[in-house]
Amino acid sequence: MVEIGRRSGAIAAAMAGMGLAAVSEHELEPNDELRIVRLKGVRVFGVNHTVCLKSRSSATLLRELMNCFTDN
Repeated sequence: MVEIGRRSGAIAAAMAGMGLAAVSEHELEPNDELRIVRLKGVRVFGVNHTVCLKSRSSATLLRELMNCFTDN
């Protein structure tokens, strides 16, 4: 098993014959070389993150935006 951190890399690896790539349907572009298989009876949930440079995280605007995205 290999973890590839980018969607494009995962798709390229699958197209190179390295195996399967788990990709959200909305991230796929039409490609005749790929076979798309939907997972039957499985619901997949994702987690989204917001990031910024630590050195800028104390800036008022970024701090306010980050407060909108956190649970605290």
